Amino acid sequence: MKKRLYTQTKDDCWRIALCNFLKISPKKVPHFVKRYDEQFVEETKKWLNKRGKSIIYLPFSSFLESGNLYVSNSLCPQGRCIAILEKETDLDNNHACFMENGKLLETPGRNYDKLIGFFIIYNL
Repeated sequence: MKKRLYTQTKDDCWRIALCNFLKISPKKVPHFVKRYDEQFVEETKKWLNKRGKSIIYLPFSSFLESGNLYVSNSLCPQGRCIAILEKETDLDNNHACFMENGKLLETPGRNYDKLIGFFIIYNL
């Protein structure tokens, strides 16, 4: 039986993607974006380091020239990651979604049309 994914609320995609990746309750994960604004990735890394994990970003261009959202899942990282999506008409408003084996397991709340990269969480 598959574990139910946590669902996002407004401006909470990063925290919920982390919860789904780590399989822990949102009550246990700080709201990094709200608290730390542009430093949210660095603060997430510090938080993960205390738990024996770290995080790295891989741009989609390292997998393929085109960032089309509807690419073959064989071109995406296998296993679990956090995918970063972009809406071409709003480049400053990215969205994080939990992804497993090249498939988005969360439904983006808005119409995002470009996959721009992946955050991989790994054990130290």
